[in-house]
Amino acid sequence: MIEAENYTAKKSLDSVHDWVVQSNIANYSGTGFIAALPGTPDVNCQANYTTCGAQADYDFTVATPVTHLHFRLYAMDGNSNSLRWGIDGVYQSSMIGWSPNLQWAFATMAKPLTAGPHKLTLWMRENNARVDKIVLSDTATPPGP
Repeated sequence: MIEAENYTAKKSLDSVHDWVVQSNIANYSGTGFIAALPGTPDVNCQANYTTCGAQADYDFTVATPVTHLHFRLYAMDGNSNSLRWGIDGVYQSSMIGWSPNLQWAFATMAKPLTAGPHKLTLWMRENNARVDKIVLSDTATPPGP
């Protein structure tokens, strides 16, 4: 499991937005979560994910091969419920989107990973998105809270 607040590196891509560690929404795991802030005005970094918003990187090691990544996320509204992502320097064209709003929810992405070191990159697509943790597993069924 990767706690979102335990990133290896993070940076603002537009000198405005950043991933900020917070703990103001109940029921997160670990010591907090990250939020794409500031929250206003609404920003959508749809096509220009490498120059708009913020980026967070996570170095991690897989002990045994996995097939899915489960992202535990929180959206304030329909304008803050998506992220972009990449694995080992390769952008994944499938956007991470989730619902419902105003509660923690899992979004599951199929991505086989071999045993060994890897790097996960998260890019802000919409400001106000929150990321709590990423769970690696060999099943498409999300874990419990």
